[in-house]
Amino acid sequence: MRQRSIAPHKLLQRIDSAIAKKDLTEIPAEKLLKLKLEYEERLQAQHTEPTEGKESFTEYSQEEMLEAVAALYEKIKAGAISVQQAKTELATLEGVQRAINANSSFW
Repeated sequence: MRQRSIAPHKLLQRIDSAIAKKDLTEIPAEKLLKLKLEYEERLQAQHTEPTEGKESFTEYSQEEMLEAVAALYEKIKAGAISVQQAKTELATLEGVQRAINANSSFW
């Protein structure tokens, strides 16, 4: 019998759905607290600081912007970030790109 392959993001969605249906009152408070702290730690680890050495976000090149978009795409494809995180990161990249375009057309 051939085993069916599930894309990582689809599996993550199924797990999230199952968790959402779970009654968390069944889980001891100590375990919930531990899970919450671990989750917050992981979220903070995902947060990345802007590239060092740049005085302004308008100093990014088109190539650096394309690399950032490509990296975001890979994270989305791998299911490594949530839909909300992906939207937030994309909106940030779009804002930086608009600022770069406005700055370059100004001069």
